[in-house]
Amino acid sequence: MIKKLLTDPLIHFLLIGILFFVTYNSLNPSTNESDTIVISAGKIEQINNHFLTRWKRLPNEKELQRAIKAFATQDAYLREARSLGLDKNDAVINSQLHKKMLYLIEDIASAEEPSAKMLEDYYLLHQDKYLGPAIYSFTQVYISTERLKDELDQLLSTQQARIIKGLAPVGDPSLMQSDFVEATNFQLTRNLGSEFPESLKGKPLNQWFGPIESALGLHFIYLTDHVAAKLGTLESVKEKVLDDWHYQNKKNVQEKYEEQLLAQYKLEVQMPESKALETIADVKVAISKEPEQ
Repeated sequence: MIKKLLTDPLIHFLLIGILFFVTYNSLNPSTNESDTIVISAGKIEQINNHFLTRWKRLPNEKELQRAIKAFATQDAYLREARSLGLDKNDAVINSQLHKKMLYLIEDIASAEEPSAKMLEDYYLLHQDKYLGPAIYSFTQVYISTERLKDELDQLLSTQQARIIKGLAPVGDPSLMQSDFVEATNFQLTRNLGSEFPESLKGKPLNQWFGPIESALGLHFIYLTDHVAAKLGTLESVKEKVLDDWHYQNKKNVQEKYEEQLLAQYKLEVQMPESKALETIADVKVAISKEPEQ
C-alpha cells in the first residue's frame, strides 16, 4: 500500500507542491504588517548568488544596497498593483500561473524513472518508432503532368507499351537525377513527397513499373535494390526510447491530474443563445424543411 502511494503521480505532485511553498516561504517570510517589506536572509543569498553568477564576484556594500532597494521597489509596485486589483482576470498573469503549474507537473513526471521492464514494454508497444530507414536504389523516368489530360494519357500508354516490348520508357527533360543509389525514406520524402517511398513498397526488382506519383509529377521506376526497414535493438535506441517514455509519462501525469482537478469543481456552461451555435443536426433539419425553389 505504501509503495503504491509513493509511486502515485498525485502524491508526487502534493510533495512537490509542499516543497515549493516551503521554499518560497523560507525566502519570503510572511508578515502581518501590510506596510512592511521584509528582505529575508534567504533573499540576500539569492541576490549575492545572482551577482556572483553574472559578475564572478560578490557585490560590495553599495551594490548590495542598490539591489535590495530594487527588490523592495518591485515588491512595493506589486503590492500596489494587487491592491488595485490589477492581477485579477489578467490574461498574461493567468497564462504565467498556468505555465508554472505545468512546470510543477513536469517536475513530477521527470522525477520518475522507468524500470527495465517498463522500458522494454514501451519499446515493444511502439516498435514503429524505432525502425531504421528503408533503403532504395532505382532509376526513374520523369513524366510532367503539365499537359492536357488526353495528351498525358496517350503519353503514358505509349511508355507502358514500350515497357511491354522490353524497352525503357522515355520521359520529359528534368533537372532531377535519374539514378538514386541507397536513398533512404527520409531523402525520398524530402525530394519527392511522403507518398513516393510508400509507393515503392512491395514492388518487383529489375523491371520497369509505373507510373507512380510524386510531389513533382509522375515517374516510371526501375528498382534495382530494396532493403526493408529493420527494428533497432532496444540497446541501440535506448536513449530515444527513454526520452519517448518520459514524454508520454508527462502527458499521462498531466491528463490524470487534470481529470482529478476538474472533478473538484462543478462545471457550468452558459452557452449564448445564437443560431451560429446550432448543431450540424439542427442545421440539416432546418435545411430539409426549407421549401424548394
